[in-house]
Amino acid sequence: MTVRSALRIAIAPGPADRRRLLGMAAGVAVGVMLAALLWAGFTGLGDRSERSTWVSPHSNTAWTPETQLSADQVAARGSTDMFDGQAISVVHAYGADDTTVSIPGIPDGVPAGTSWVSPALAELIEQTPSDQLGDRFGTVKGTLPNSVLAGPDSLVAVVGVDDSRVNEAFSVLYEFEGFRYTSDTYEAIALLGAVAVLIPVLMLLGVVTSFGSIDRTARMRALHLLGATAADRARFAAVEAGAVALVGSIVGVLLAWLAAIPASLVSINGSRLFPDDLRLEPWEGIVAIVVVPLAFAVVAAVRAARADAQPSSVRDRPEKPLSLWRLAVPFGGALLMFAGLFATRYAEYVLVTGFAVTAIGIVMVGPILTRNIARLAHRRAQSVAGLMAYARIQRHPRQIFRAVSGVVIAVFLVSLFMSGVTSVRGGGPGGGDGYLADDVLIVQLDDQMGWGAQGGASDAENEEIVAAIERMDGVTGVARTFMNDRAETLSTREELAKVGIASDADVSMVQAAPFDVPVVQTSGGDLSGAKLSTVFIATTDANVRERVRTFLAENYDSLSISATPAEQRSFVDSSAEEYRTLAILGIIVAAGVSAVALAAATISAVRDRRRTLGLMRLTGMPFSAVKGIMLREAVVPLAAAVALAALTGYGVGALIVTGLSAGGRTVTAPPLEYYIVIAATLGLSLLAVLAAFPAVRRATGGEATRFE
Repeated sequence: MTVRSALRIAIAPGPADRRRLLGMAAGVAVGVMLAALLWAGFTGLGDRSERSTWVSPHSNTAWTPETQLSADQVAARGSTDMFDGQAISVVHAYGADDTTVSIPGIPDGVPAGTSWVSPALAELIEQTPSDQLGDRFGTVKGTLPNSVLAGPDSLVAVVGVDDSRVNEAFSVLYEFEGFRYTSDTYEAIALLGAVAVLIPVLMLLGVVTSFGSIDRTARMRALHLLGATAADRARFAAVEAGAVALVGSIVGVLLAWLAAIPASLVSINGSRLFPDDLRLEPWEGIVAIVVVPLAFAVVAAVRAARADAQPSSVRDRPEKPLSLWRLAVPFGGALLMFAGLFATRYAEYVLVTGFAVTAIGIVMVGPILTRNIARLAHRRAQSVAGLMAYARIQRHPRQIFRAVSGVVIAVFLVSLFMSGVTSVRGGGPGGGDGYLADDVLIVQLDDQMGWGAQGGASDAENEEIVAAIERMDGVTGVARTFMNDRAETLSTREELAKVGIASDADVSMVQAAPFDVPVVQTSGGDLSGAKLSTVFIATTDANVRERVRTFLAENYDSLSISATPAEQRSFVDSSAEEYRTLAILGIIVAAGVSAVALAAATISAVRDRRRTLGLMRLTGMPFSAVKGIMLREAVVPLAAAVALAALTGYGVGALIVTGLSAGGRTVTAPPLEYYIVIAATLGLSLLAVLAAFPAVRRATGGEATRFE
């Protein structure tokens, strides 16, 4: 049998078979699209990190007054500014006007008093009065390209400074480098998330493969009767599956390219993604279009070669007995994950391997639980549908559980993601007696690293700058805090009263960054030898607050972030909301794909038994009994494994969160929304089974049975 003749046989059948082939191609397209987005997203996040982390330059060589920069050196320091609650990454560069050092995105250097900014920041500068924002960055020479930015919303500025504003906080650099992930923890989380969502996608592709092989069985028997050899049958199966998978792969890659546009609207670390971050490289798309059809063709050929082409009777054969060693697999996966949390090398890969083994272990244990529950239910069955369903479940526990395994894994992943959501820290309390007002600006003037004043200013200059701020229009109060030789932050009753904080003692120990704690910690303290440390600045409105920030930026080059309690709380809450959104998206994808896989598996199981069920319908069995069989075959394995999957998923999530955060985060009890999501997932699965009933009715109708 030639490839051309095999292709003709594959596409020649009637409308029913063409619908089957179209369904297979659609399943492959959806699977390839999701897999492509996941792979591109995982690699794209690493590239994105490299584009965003160069704004935090660091080296082992600090600038000193004796430093003489060569032509291939530049001194730089990264800092964070704020505007209207938005963080701005600022790189101050010294000696960058005539240097061979390549500053990302800048073709001709950054002379002192000039800057290059991101497009989003340039637009913000244009829309805002200069004394509130633009004056912080001097003369803007140009905009940074997308190739050096994390996303279209990134606020980044590279500002040139002269020798009067460089200090020991600057690092001497030969090049600006970014890194793919801020830590191994973030890389492990990204990889775990990708693998977690990929598992149900692979299950969907597996169901699609089975869906095609079942309907090929009858044609294989016909070909055998016509004299086709095992090689001919394998060639036919390979051509059919490969051709369908080729069409599905091409469509899937194109859909992934288009889906990157809406998917890029998700915000991560304060900025949306570029669509190209979620798109495959051209060579990766070609590999997907080649590898997926080849894999489908090989699987189909092997199954066809091994299949029994002899005519079979109505009675099916039971599966091989299940061995109890399957119970050890999930425990082995959990041990691997536990070991990965304490591994010194390749920890993220050990962790991901353990996670995958645990998920596979749940699928392997499921058939054992399904079989045992079916035995108990069979003894108490009162209807013909129940007897038939439970008897078949006992004979084919693997096949029955395989149909719902995607839903079980979805419950596992939902529990995993939801445990991560409960660990996200939100903002602190909203204030009250003893707390700073939400709109008071907190500015740290001293440098905790021991280099003196952060912007290179002396103590006297610091005092002059603070006095100038007090005289600004719209500033209603400035409270000074001081740090003594014992690194204690102190303030007086008179100073704290300027920003509305009451204190019973003349001198109190205070919190330097009171974002979510009271300002006054304890009474008493020694102010002798103390130097100006942090100031709290109260203003009449947000515009005045931004003018204060601009004034500070013009006098300092490397202040710690100046933010109000409300801005800090909003920043923390927005980050928490971003991770919550990502978790919910993962839940939606996992649940949706599993529901589609369950519907396809239900139709596939009926088509596999359409002769048996069709003959029973011809002898008088009502279609309601067939529906009862289908529902029981879906409910029993779900009942067997859902509780195990939920508990294991939540436990694995707790292990990951606690381990990767070194105990810094803990998982709380599941919130109400968790149970709602689980119920919605199971309800979606039930709807998937119900949606398959029309196809079941057609497959077991009298006309279809007579054709068989």
